[in-house]
Amino acid sequence: MKSNKVFFTHASAVSVLFILGNAVISAPRNDADEFTFLGYLTALFFAFLLYFAVLPLAERLFGEKAVTCKRIPLQVLICLIYTAVAILSLWLVADSFLDFVNFVKDVILPRSSITLIIIVFTVVCLFFSSRRQEDILKFFLISFWLALILIVFFFLVTLPNFSLRNIFIFRLPDIKTLYNQTRPYIINPVLPSLLLPVYNVLVFKKSRKGAAFSGLAIGGGLLGLCILSGVLLFGTAFAGELPYPYAAAVSTVTVGRLFTRMDGFSYFIYFAAALCKITVCLFIMYSCLKNIAGVLGGSILQNKKD
Repeated sequence: MKSNKVFFTHASAVSVLFILGNAVISAPRNDADEFTFLGYLTALFFAFLLYFAVLPLAERLFGEKAVTCKRIPLQVLICLIYTAVAILSLWLVADSFLDFVNFVKDVILPRSSITLIIIVFTVVCLFFSSRRQEDILKFFLISFWLALILIVFFFLVTLPNFSLRNIFIFRLPDIKTLYNQTRPYIINPVLPSLLLPVYNVLVFKKSRKGAAFSGLAIGGGLLGLCILSGVLLFGTAFAGELPYPYAAAVSTVTVGRLFTRMDGFSYFIYFAAALCKITVCLFIMYSCLKNIAGVLGGSILQNKKD
């Protein structure tokens, strides 16, 4: 795909949904305390640092001018990097898939067979993964706008019930405490976000720094609103004990006598975010395997010539 201004918003939208991923389903984790949002902000700060540190490496290894060499040790190193990225992608696919399937089973369709849910969602993921990247980008652009509207709407509606005391910090945390609250967010979404430069380079042939920055910022902001919704409404301790804090917060939303349950609209957020993360990771994994085959194939041909 050519890198042009037309797909700037599309690239940003994919980054936003990828950051939300399955983190919007489970955050904050069960060990959350009054410093959990500070931990999230700290993790988000490191996300920007790590993201732009990875950009040159992604362009060097996955861009049009990817490093090529005839030396076997360097070829082995490159293949190991591709393998590590593929394994990370596979792990993120499994993690996101299981989180979404369990959420559907526990909240949306508690009476349905989990086997049926797995089969249906697998078919959906495979279908989207088989489509052209242009088609996927268009779908996720529309999904982004819907998710943005829904998240902001639910946050504003629940705003009167929030208690700022739930995140008010009476003392500064020590390093160990801050680390414990930051670590879950480093695992998700910071670590997965390192794959976004790889995806942008593979699809657009460039890192798309502007789109990446805006996507990471908006995605981090929206995920922050989702975390705050549960924490400000229930408190950090109780929100951490809930299996799905954001879903629980949204379930309290009522608009008049007619719309007493609005959480059904939020189901699209979880679906679009999880599907985006899975689709992107599958594409990266497939591309890494192709690159490994290309490196090994080129090495075999070179050996034959020699």
